[in-house]
Amino acid sequence: MKYELHIAGKSNTKVERDNDRSSDKAVLCFDMENVITCPRANISNFFYKRKLNVFNLTGHFSLNKCAYNAIWPEHIAGRGANEISSALLKILEKVLEDFPSLETITLWSDSCIPQNRNSIVISALQHFMRSDRSYSLKSVEQKFSEPGHSSIQEVDCVHSHIEKALNLSEIFSPVSFLRILTKVRKRSMKVIQLQPEHFFDFQTASRTFKYNSVPFTRLSI
Repeated sequence: MKYELHIAGKSNTKVERDNDRSSDKAVLCFDMENVITCPRANISNFFYKRKLNVFNLTGHFSLNKCAYNAIWPEHIAGRGANEISSALLKILEKVLEDFPSLETITLWSDSCIPQNRNSIVISALQHFMRSDRSYSLKSVEQKFSEPGHSSIQEVDCVHSHIEKALNLSEIFSPVSFLRILTKVRKRSMKVIQLQPEHFFDFQTASRTFKYNSVPFTRLSI
């Protein structure tokens, strides 16, 4: 029974995702890239050195086919739901700067509960919608992939391009990584360097709402 439900969920997700791709909807897919470590080079001794982790939340927007990369190192913030929510809001800000007349945006992500499918992200989006902005945005719709199946291949493609560029480069600091990103997909890549003041505690805010009745583990499209 569980298997049949899983396959049905996979099929329904594919239909929904294909419909969004074939329409003129404003769709933002987002996902975390694998952790980037500094330094990174073809030097065996580097394997034993203490490394600095650099995080990258990538968003791909359907209307301009552009990749928005929010970058921050681990000494500024971690990579939990608070940090991902904060990075997502910065990406949304950049998207709306490019498309200020948008009224609706659909978000697609994987089904990782600690990172994407939780009350913290919802609280962050509520904060974003209530904040004073000069944009026309009226609603944000969230959709999630079926667990175990990716529906955000656009972001996977961006990460593949980044990995290819990294394999041909040496990284000794986060700045080196930022410079490499500017050379990947030059016409359709934007880099957002996050600072400590860009991160907020949405987890505390989420506790003021009654999310206990929301079945986050079963949410999908």
